[in-house]
Amino acid sequence: MIDCPECNIGLPDGARRCPMCQRLLIVSPWARKLSLYVLIMMPVLIVITVAVVSRSLESRLFWNRTSPSDAYRAALAFLKSAPDVHGAVSFSKPGESVIERWGPARFRVSGYVDWQPNPGSARRDSYSCVLRYDGGDRWQVEDIHIERMQ
Repeated sequence: MIDCPECNIGLPDGARRCPMCQRLLIVSPWARKLSLYVLIMMPVLIVITVAVVSRSLESRLFWNRTSPSDAYRAALAFLKSAPDVHGAVSFSKPGESVIERWGPARFRVSGYVDWQPNPGSARRDSYSCVLRYDGGDRWQVEDIHIERMQ
């Protein structure tokens, strides 16, 4: 004998439905498997959805806040304060520089720097600076390269 959980009446062992409330008493094996898959897949789908939405949100938030001219100014500020840069006279202008957007919050700025290592001498080196925008006026340098031009 089994009891209906809804009506609390006794039913024979092989009963599939309760004759009083029509509640299904025996769940088929495929229905159990389906519910198990749903329980396993729901957290996975939630994690994937959150990851996609947060990536899209980050793109929308940072894309409009950053401009190539902001990246250029930040790159020059980092170059001027770099310990390897001393005796620099001038840097390439924005029109002479290559400013690439590498994503919603990353830029690569390339150009040249003119030096005067000794009085009366001059040289020109190329630079490349990869920057990441962290919001507000906060820029982080990911990489700076200065190469001597022959």
